[in-house]
Amino acid sequence: MDLTAQDGGLHGDGSLSGAPSNGGLREELTEIVGHEGLVYRASELKVYECDGWTVEKNIPDLLVLPKTTAQVSAVLRTLHRRRIPFVPRGAGTGLSGGSLPVKAPVMICTSRMNRIVAIDYANRRVEVESGVVNLHVSNAVKSAGFFTRRTLLPRQPARWAATSPKIPAARTH
Repeated sequence: MDLTAQDGGLHGDGSLSGAPSNGGLREELTEIVGHEGLVYRASELKVYECDGWTVEKNIPDLLVLPKTTAQVSAVLRTLHRRRIPFVPRGAGTGLSGGSLPVKAPVMICTSRMNRIVAIDYANRRVEVESGVVNLHVSNAVKSAGFFTRRTLLPRQPARWAATSPKIPAARTH
């Protein structure tokens, strides 16, 4: 189905249509994530034009930065109701271009979802939000003599996968 400018959806090229605020979309998303959780200025969006795969680049029309699972759900409901596609993004360290917003004008970035929710030393599990940096988990558990498997790998900037909220840890002694 081709969404047109009058329905506040998409142009044929996949970009947002309508007025600069896309028929109230920016305002609706701002109510969900606050002003600090929405980026729409081209100069600020440039940072999000690619991930670790820099061969291809595409700037999103809107960047949404939720802080909670409830905010993610509300944003997704809003986009679904308006039939606006989105692309998820973590830390932007991917090497396949998977977070490029091709025909998906809205990017949802989970980097502000950066809390360590729980540490269960007895069962060697850590529950984290999807924006937690590996090094933060390693630092949080090292005083108890633990380290994360990921710590042993040379690539520090990677974040925990959103699909795996409980990560086993290994004991150092």
